[in-house]
Amino acid sequence: MSATIVNLANAITLLRIILIPFFIYFLIYEHRLLAFLTFCTSALSDGVDGFIARMRHQKTELGTVLDPLADKLLLTTAYVTLAILHVTPVWLTLIVVSRDFIIVVGAMIVHILTGRLTVSPTIWGKMTTFLQLMTIFLALLLYWWGRRSFWMERVALLTALFTITSGLHYMYCGMSMLNGNRK
Repeated sequence: MSATIVNLANAITLLRIILIPFFIYFLIYEHRLLAFLTFCTSALSDGVDGFIARMRHQKTELGTVLDPLADKLLLTTAYVTLAILHVTPVWLTLIVVSRDFIIVVGAMIVHILTGRLTVSPTIWGKMTTFLQLMTIFLALLLYWWGRRSFWMERVALLTALFTITSGLHYMYCGMSMLNGNRK
């Protein structure tokens, strides 16, 4: 990992965090196109900052913390705000937020009890993040157009399934760490 803290990849990640209040503002005051574009910019920059970090060998410890934090902040605020606005189902928001809360509490417990914590995304976690992003993308697109779609419920159900599955998988990984077996 690079010793430099401030680099292009981390600056892009910080920009993603800075865009979150603007995204919420645009949603609340019904600037639907701006909310959609802000979300898309944040979501696309997530891939860009990771690509830059890998290609320029700019991976930092700060980046390994900031990147998932930016993802969670964006997704959590998007789900909560869209649920309040009745754009996405409340039950899906509860599943998404509960999973992340359980993962954070579990990580803290593992760290406290073992003195160490190795966090690495799993394929289940990556698929869940992708589906959660696509669900918000679809919800924002439909919200911008002022339409409803039967696809929204199906995508929400698929996202819920993956969110629950990945949450259970992370719980299994945490229990394995507590038992001394890294899986």
